Formats: sequence, C-alpha cells, structure tokens
Amino acid sequence: MVPVRVRRCRGRGVFAALAAASLLVVSGCAQFADFISIDTDEEGAAAVSEAEKAQLWEMTLMAGRYGVMLGQAREILKLPEPKVPAGDTFPGDSPDEAKRREALAIYQASVASEFAADLDLACKRRRVPRKLRDMACEQQAKLPAELRTPAASDMLALALRNDHVGQFVMPWWNAVCATAPEPRRGDVRICAIE
Repeated sequence: MVPVRVRRCRGRGVFAALAAASLLVVSGCAQFADFISIDTDEEGAAAVSEAEKAQLWEMTLMAGRYGVMLGQAREILKLPEPKVPAGDTFPGDSPDEAKRREALAIYQASVASEFAADLDLACKRRRVPRKLRDMACEQQAKLPAELRTPAASDMLALALRNDHVGQFVMPWWNAVCATAPEPRRGDVRICAIE
C-alpha cells in the first residue's frame, strides 16, 4: 500500500485574511456613511430646498439666454422687435420661491411666443436668406402651441419646458448665427453668449 500525503491548503489563510479585511472595509464604509448622512428631516428639507433654488436660478439664466439669442437672431435678420419682448417679463429676485417659479413659467411662455412671432416674420420675409426662410417655416409648423402657455410651476415641469424651448431656439440661433458677417477688427461677435 502506498501512503497518501494530505496537503494543507495554504489559500485558506489568505482567504480568511481577505474576508476579514473586506468586513473591516464594509463596516468602515457604513460608519462613514452614517457620519456624513443628514441626521434630521429638517436638515434634509433644507438641503433639498437649497438644491432647488440653485436649479431654479440656473433654469432662469438659461431661459434668459434664449431671450438674448432671439434678440441676436433678430438683429442679424433685421427683424422688428416683438411687441412685448420676453426681456420685459424676466423673473426677479422675489424671496417667495413659488412666485419665482411662476414668473419663470410665464417667462418661458413669453420666450416661446416671441420665437413664434420671429418665425412667422422670417418665414414671410423675402430679405431673409432662402435656407433660413425654409427653416423658419418648418420650425413654425413644428412649434407646439403648448409652449406659449406657462407650464406648471413644479420643478420638473419647468425643467422640461426649458429643455423643450431650447430644442427649438438653439438650432434656429445656430443657423442664423452661421450667416452673420465676421466682426470688424476689435468688435465683439454678434452671437457671443456669456
């Protein structure tokens, strides 16, 4: 009979060490998460409120940019100013967040109405380059009427409306700006947005 040698698995010790290290890391992560987490509902509500204020301000700035872009496109195409320009209704710094949301919704609708009026003029004017005139007529047919009425004043509705308005204004602005003459020496490009 031949003796059988039993070999011990050296990997068992390594496995046990890795398991112990993993447990320490996981428990450390859990303790760190507890350390940085918000302890009270009040602190959580304050953090959410601050984030929403920042998002509201960002959306307001973007809607303002859309209004500026429309003004630049009008200047390039030599279109008349709208009867009630969007800039006259720009949301202010009211301390009441509900009023700021409502003002943004009204401003978004105003920008969309201004855009619709610009498209109507550009579509009809022979002085507008043919390519832009065709684009204006096409955009005019696609522009939903709902964009010209204020959205609900909740954050999601305002964000979606801002994005939807931008999906129409940005391509128009880009196309019109592509036709703008190069600035003279020292002049600022007409389509500059900060």
